[in-house]
Amino acid sequence: MSNSETTTSNRTWPVLLLVMSGVFLSTMDSGMVNVALPSIMEDFGITLRQVESVVTIYLVTITVSLVFWGRLSDRIGMSIFSIGGFCCFFAPSYHLLLASRFFQATGASMMMSTGPAIIRSTFPKEKLGSGLGMVGVATACGLLIGPFFSGLITEYISWRAIFLAGLPVAFFGLLWGVMVLRRDLSIKTTFPEADNDWWGSVLWGCLVLSGIFLLHRFDSLPIVTLLFGVLIVAGLFIIFYRHEKRFANPILPIQEMGERYYWVAVLTAGLSFGVLFTVLILLPFYLEYVLGFAVSQVGKVMMAVPGTLL
Repeated sequence: MSNSETTTSNRTWPVLLLVMSGVFLSTMDSGMVNVALPSIMEDFGITLRQVESVVTIYLVTITVSLVFWGRLSDRIGMSIFSIGGFCCFFAPSYHLLLASRFFQATGASMMMSTGPAIIRSTFPKEKLGSGLGMVGVATACGLLIGPFFSGLITEYISWRAIFLAGLPVAFFGLLWGVMVLRRDLSIKTTFPEADNDWWGSVLWGCLVLSGIFLLHRFDSLPIVTLLFGVLIVAGLFIIFYRHEKRFANPILPIQEMGERYYWVAVLTAGLSFGVLFTVLILLPFYLEYVLGFAVSQVGKVMMAVPGTLL
């Protein structure tokens, strides 16, 4: 191995470890909360539709803000995620738990959005696929380990304790980040004020939130209201699409959407994660309430899907 290759290797793998720790932390939390949903529902005396919002608000926040934080390239995601975990642990009511999950998801979004950009900036082109593949491995590992520990913690301690389980990983990531980012990583992380697509970010958030609201309430809304909502979503999409086409630095690469490789990749990823999280949310209730599994057993069974992904 040449000196240049050795230098590149010494620089890239510490950065990869940092990115993987952030992605692992985010997905581990998702896996842990899914197993604890029945316990949370019983503790707060709420319905299934209400308790699923504990997961939904986390995923929606990430969906809405992922491209936004990707533009700002914020580096404080682990700190915000950890603070949000503390707030979830002490949340005395269902609504405060949702607010804490929103705050926690903001930190998770920051970590997930900057990871691929950091990998792309530090890995040589011939090893870029391997670097991004390892980030995928970290995603699967988080989803795999989360249910196992969540089942044990929920059964023998409390569902609240699962929100503190990721703190050691976060603490390691913060220390490692201070060392690696300051010493080895030199990427441009700020953009001129004019380059930030604030209007596009607002439109994107309104579009996603409106669409998800319609999906969640389509069975309870009057037909007229539902049709009106569909028209609003369609109008927001048209405005967003036209704005992004005109803007110099859009939050979404509209020009790429005409390429088959782009929309096929987005569509298949969306369907994959949609099916995945449908199973991960509903399965704990079936295993615990219908089959009578203990919570620790539920966690072990839930490891099957992410284990296959890994």
